[in-house]
This record gives sequence, C-alpha cells and structure tokens, in this order.
Amino acid sequence: MIAAQASAFLQENLLSLPKLPTEEELERLHEAKRLEAQRRIAEERRLEQEQRRRREEQLASTTTSSTTSQHRRMASTPDVKFNKTDVEVLSGWKPDVSGASHPAEDPMIQQMNIIRGYIRQAQEARRWDEVNMLEENLRELQQEYWAHATTEHDS
Repeated sequence: MIAAQASAFLQENLLSLPKLPTEEELERLHEAKRLEAQRRIAEERRLEQEQRRRREEQLASTTTSSTTSQHRRMASTPDVKFNKTDVEVLSGWKPDVSGASHPAEDPMIQQMNIIRGYIRQAQEARRWDEVNMLEENLRELQQEYWAHATTEHDS
C-alpha cells in the first residue's frame, strides 16, 4: 500500500515538473547570460565615456569663452580689473558675491576662497553641474598657485 501511494505521489507531482536542462543546454544558457552581461557593461562604459566627453567639451567651451573674453577685456583696458558683477549666468543661478576678503591676501588665494564659497553655495542649491565645474576650476587654480609658488621659491 505504501509503495502504491508513493508511486501515485511521484506520478502526480514529479512527472509534471519540467525536465532539467542537459549539460549542453546549461552551457548555452550560461554563455548567453555571460554575453548579455558583457554587452550591458560595454554599453554602460560607452555611455559613461560619452557623458565624460560632453562634460569636457562643455567645460572646454566655457573655459575658452571666458578666457577669450578676459583676454579681450585685458587687451582693451589693461588697467581694469575683473569686476565680479560682470559675470553672465545663463542657467538662472548665480552665487552670492557678498563675501569680503582680506585686501592684503594674494589675489590667487582670494580667488580660491571665492570659488570655495561658490562651491558651498552651489552644493546648497543642488546645482551639481556648477559644483563640478567650480571644483575643476579650483583644482586648476591650486595647481597654478603651487607651480608659481614653487618657481618663486626656487629663485
């Protein structure tokens, strides 16, 4: 009686289950999943590189246009200093320029402090593109400052 019940149970429950894949089918499934994962990773890398390229182009065009306008201003009026209120903001956000700096400070240090303040304000406003651009500008200024400080120290 037990054997008959066990046989009936197996016929009802286990015979209706799908068969396990063969070794060859299992290998094909693994290979297909591996290829899909590689394709997805390659696509993510391509998108990331494209975004990085766009950011670099945008930064380069922003830097080039601001440098060109500064050079034009300096060439036409060499005694005029950059006025912070002349900054044109196209995105609808601009930092508060009310922070006063010590007049005896090195101008490059003043500029770095101003940019640090702008970075804080941009972070508070959740303007991440501006934060990235300002941080890059700050790094460039710091590199320039240290290069200049090193050459003066060596002289």
